[in-house]
Amino acid sequence: MKYWSELSDFDIKSISSYVKSRKLENYIFRGLPENIDDNLLETSFDKLIGILACQGIVISDKDRWKYEGQLLYEFKRRAHYYLKEYGVPGAGNFLEWLSLMRHYGSPSRLLDFTYSFYIALYFAVYRAKKDKDSCIVAINWKWLVEKVEKDLLENHKRKKNLYFQSPEVFHKYAMVHFSKMRPSIIRGPRPYIIPVRPYRSNERIHMQQGLFLCPANVNLSFEGNLIDRSFSSGTELKNNIKKIIIPKNLIPEIFLELNKMNIGSETLFTGLSGYAESLIKLLYKPIEPIFEERLKQSIESPEF
Repeated sequence: MKYWSELSDFDIKSISSYVKSRKLENYIFRGLPENIDDNLLETSFDKLIGILACQGIVISDKDRWKYEGQLLYEFKRRAHYYLKEYGVPGAGNFLEWLSLMRHYGSPSRLLDFTYSFYIALYFAVYRAKKDKDSCIVAINWKWLVEKVEKDLLENHKRKKNLYFQSPEVFHKYAMVHFSKMRPSIIRGPRPYIIPVRPYRSNERIHMQQGLFLCPANVNLSFEGNLIDRSFSSGTELKNNIKKIIIPKNLIPEIFLELNKMNIGSETLFTGLSGYAESLIKLLYKPIEPIFEERLKQSIESPEF
């Protein structure tokens, strides 16, 4: 099912006004290194389950919560050995735990987005596939918030905002939990997508102007939550989700423009690894003759 609208008129000359001209001011963005239609929005947890299925290990939808629970259980048991500087979240702060798991590479249901179109553009092009266009997925975050709050507060007498950074709210509306009356029965949350940002975020989230989209029902994939009829209609999806095609022939010029804005791996990732990755920008501009002597020195044998 194609649940998005496509924008294929991206022009590097109008990069500074592109967001405004396409009325994307209330959108958040995710850059993808190739233009794909299948599994356009796929979490690392979804991806791993798909890989396991190809290897003959099939995890049924009704059991997905058990595997996330197992990942959480093991991560929480050992994380305190490594989190001395960051600090260990409270046992019931599941959003912070899931965020840490995503940050350190564990499979997670959280999907990275950014408020910055330019940062998403960088992620779309810096690992672009050979001879393929890349793309940016843009989602109207205000629409998501309004959908979730209207749905969850519909039957509440007292109308108020829902702050999903609150551990109690996140647990109530996004974690599978048991019925107090019948503990043997699992009551899964209704399918929807929640924009979230942990109260205690790490340096990378700040540098990348990041946030997460979280599927409420982990027994469904991200897209399963998004396109569920109880959450949204096909028309709503196409009106509020855009896929922006980035032509492969524009990638060298985009790199140069982003470099002028100081957007690159060195500014988006911490430490030497970020700096090392940032050196890719050197391959997108010609070497000036004035530097040739300096370059010869870099490959000369040192005196022993």
